[in-house]
Amino acid sequence: TTTTTTTTSSSTSLHSSFFADATTPSSTTKTITPKEQVDRNGRTFAIGNTVAITNKKVIKAYSVLKSGYGTFHPTTREFLPHDDDDANYLVLPEGLRGVVKKIYNTNEWDRTHPILVKFTEGSDREVVADGDGDDGVAFQVPKPFQMHFDADEIEVLDL
Repeated sequence: TTTTTTTTSSSTSLHSSFFADATTPSSTTKTITPKEQVDRNGRTFAIGNTVAITNKKVIKAYSVLKSGYGTFHPTTREFLPHDDDDANYLVLPEGLRGVVKKIYNTNEWDRTHPILVKFTEGSDREVVADGDGDDGVAFQVPKPFQMHFDADEIEVLDL
C-alpha cells in the first residue's frame, strides 16, 4: 500500500491510493427529495407533531424496559403489568399518544416504518371527548420509550 501526503491551504492529510477512485466529484452530487409521510386524514407528519395510534391490530413494543412489559385496561386505561415472564413486550392501545421525533426519508433509506415516535410518562394527558364513555381518562405510560411506525398506524392530532 502506498500513502501520499497532500498539503492544502487549510490542513495536511494522508490519502491512500486504494481509496482514490472511491470519491465522486461534487458536480455529480444528486439531491434526493424526501417522500412526504401522510396520515389517513391527509395530514402531513412533521417533527414535533402529537400523534395517536389508530391501528386496530395489536401493536407490540419490544423496545421498552422490563418494568414496562404489559398492557392497558380497556376502560380505566390503567397500566397492567404482564404476569407471564414470556410476554416481553408492551401492547400499545389505540389512542395512545406520543410525539414525532424523526421522519426518515424513504427515498434514501430502506425504512418500512419511517416515523419515530417517543412516548413518555405524562405525554398522554389531553384526551378528546369522543362520547365513548372514557372521556378525560388518559393512558399512563409506565416507562418512556421510542418506536418506529408506518403512516397508516398513527395519525396527526395537532397541526
